[in-house]
Parts: sequence; C-alpha cells; structure tokens
Amino acid sequence: MIKKLINNLQTQINSNTQLSEVLGKGFVAFVFKIGGVLLFFLFNMAVSRYVNTEAWGIFSLFYPVVNIVSVIGIFGCDVAMIRIMAENFTSGKREKAKSLYHQILKLVVGLSLLLSLALFLFSPLLAHFYNNELLLNAFRLGALCILPMAIISIHGEGLRGMKKIQEFSYLQQGTQFGLALLIFICFMGIRIPHVNWVIIAFVVAIWITALWGVFLFQKHSGFRSIIAQDATNNHMMSLLQMVFPMFLSGFLFIVMTWTDILILGHYVSKDYVGIYRTGLQIAGVSNMALFAVNTIVAPKFAELYTKNDKEGLANVVRNSSKLMFVISFPFMVLIFLFPKFILGIFGKDYVINEALYTVLILTVSQLFNVVFGSVLTLLNMTGRQKIVQNIVIIATLINFALCCICIPRWGIIGAAIANAVNMLCWNLIAAIYIKKHYNFWTIAFL
Repeated sequence: MIKKLINNLQTQINSNTQLSEVLGKGFVAFVFKIGGVLLFFLFNMAVSRYVNTEAWGIFSLFYPVVNIVSVIGIFGCDVAMIRIMAENFTSGKREKAKSLYHQILKLVVGLSLLLSLALFLFSPLLAHFYNNELLLNAFRLGALCILPMAIISIHGEGLRGMKKIQEFSYLQQGTQFGLALLIFICFMGIRIPHVNWVIIAFVVAIWITALWGVFLFQKHSGFRSIIAQDATNNHMMSLLQMVFPMFLSGFLFIVMTWTDILILGHYVSKDYVGIYRTGLQIAGVSNMALFAVNTIVAPKFAELYTKNDKEGLANVVRNSSKLMFVISFPFMVLIFLFPKFILGIFGKDYVINEALYTVLILTVSQLFNVVFGSVLTLLNMTGRQKIVQNIVIIATLINFALCCICIPRWGIIGAAIANAVNMLCWNLIAAIYIKKHYNFWTIAFL
C-alpha cells in the first residue's frame, strides 16, 4: 500500500503544479519544524538533566496555561489573518488588508493586556489547585507571555497568508525554544539551578521572537507605505462575526489539546507530568509533516475556494494527505521500534514501563491525525467555521469525560488512551462531514 501511494504521489507531483508548490514550500516548513523539534528536545534535556524532572513537569503545566490564556487574547484573529491576507493582500486590495490588520491589532492587544492582569491575580488560585508553590511564580511570570504570544501568532499567520513560509517558520516554536535554550545555558553558568530561571529564559525568548515577528511582517507587507481604508462600524462587526466562531473553535481546540496535561497535573506528581509531556513531543515527531503541509495548504484552500475551483481544491486535499502519510510513516515505525532508547536520551527517570506504553499509544493517536489529513484546516478556510466550532465542542466534551475516567485509574497511560480515542473521534466526524458536503475523502489511501 505504501509503495502504491508513493508511486501515485510521484505521478501527481510531476503533473500537478499546485502539488509541486505544496511540496516545495512545505519542504521549507518541514525542515524548520525538524529544527524546532530538535531544539525543543535539547531544551527539555537541559532542564531535566541540569535542574530535575520535576522542573520540566512544572514547565509542562505552566506552558498550557499561558497558551490557553493567549488563545483567548488572540480571539480567533490568527486564523482570520490567514484569510484576510490570502484573499485581499494577494489580490491587490492592500488598503483593505491594512485596515483589517489594524482593527485586529487593537482588539488583540487590548484583550491580551487584560488577560495578563487576570492571570497574575489568579496565580495563587491556580498554584493551590495543583498543590505546588513553585507554580505560583511560574504563573506570575507567565502573565508576561500573553501579549508577545498573541503578537507572534497574529503576525506569523499574516506572513503565512502572504505565502511567506520561510518567514512564518522563523516565528514558530523552534525559534522560541532555541532562544530559551541559549538564555538558559547562560543562566546555568551564573545561577543556582531553579525552575524560575527556566521560566524567565522562556519569557525573554518569547519577547524577542515577538519583536522579530513585527519586523518581518512590516517588511513583507509593505503596510508602512500604504494608506489604510477608513474603518467603519460595519467593518468591525463583519470582522467580529468572522473571528468569533474561529475563536470559539480555536479556544476549545487548545483546551482539548491540553486537557490531559491539566487534569494529569492534579492527580499525579509533577515528574510524571514532565514524562507525559515528553512522550507527547516524541509522538509529535511523526506529526511534523501535518504541520508543514498545513502551513502551505491553508492559504491555498482559501484561494481555491474563493475562485470556486472545486476540482483543484479536491486534488490539493487528497494529494496533501498522501504526502503527509508517506513522510510521517517512517518516523512512526522508528518510534515503535526504539521507544526505550529514545526515552533514555532524556534521562534514566524516563525509562519506565508507563512511559514506554504512553509513547506507543500517543504515536497511534498521531497516526489517526495524519491519516485523516487537514480536515479542520479545510473547513476553517472554506467558510465552515461554525461546523468546526461544533466538532470541537463535541470533541472537547468527549476528551474531558475520557480524561476524568481514565487518568485517576491509569495515570499517564490513561491520559494517552483518552488522547488517542478523542483524536480518532473528531477526525472521523470532520472527515465524514467533508465527504457528505464536498463529495471527497481527505483520507490518504481512499
């Protein structure tokens, strides 16, 4: 089956210019993603070995909290920026694109500042929930991350909408964790190892990345030399109507993504949270192709949908799914063959039976994600935001219920089982909807 997929894909590449574009630019994103994963693992190893596994567990609880709060501040405007830049910037309507960008920036900055204050004030309550005093300072420092994380997302997705994939890739986790690693190494030489310095290193890295993102966006958009259209109340209302479903689905999706870790932190020691987080990242290596291809196809979906090119849209979806599967499968095989060796890289605390089973189950979870392809991205980019919202609401409820049932009984293995079952459920629902309403499957081998 794999050989047939590869031969079919090679034929499609030779005869399809759209797929060639996806493969060419997707390769750039894929290379940056690999670099990002390696830098994340190096940061993980530095923290786990120089401080301890508990410190990595603390960071693993800190990160999803600031991530979720920043998503609220972004308010769905990151996805809107892809569509705005893909539909207006590339078609010459730059004045309109700049006007919408300014409205988005005002909304996001205002919300992010309010949420930063809220996180700072509620930090003692969150630390009490997880029964860990070290988290108090972590969450307070995390309040400084909300605004820059929102800025990175808005400007990164804007560059993505302009098809500036290399520049978009500069702003992803690779840069953030690479800078955090360098700063943390500096701290290692002059300070006593403590989890606070891990958090501070990350905060500084996020601010540097945000400033770089603003510079790259202004450079490539050329907005400084363009006079924006006058914004009206109708423009603002239209913007809010577009972004709210994206916000709700994006917020629920990020909550769903982190539910396992957030609930896990309440039931198990912080060491086990760190081990589970590492397992997620190891399994996520097999998912790099999905990220790389989605980076390219999101604006391509919006462009083809705007042109009403249904056949072209179907071809890009099917071929990108095949490409994801062909690239991801070898990584999954390696994880299944050498899980103990891979976990051992992070320290002896990681080489336990629970961790081995967790990594294997999470890799199966990522297999579901890759096989079904860019289902939610397709729906978001073709005006079906409310459908995505409904799917994510169902998936969030399923995931929460599964985590509450499985984690108290089986710990990190239970979290992995909940993750895998939920991943299968929401991908299957989205794929069936696409088949019914678009008349094609997104699944790689169908």
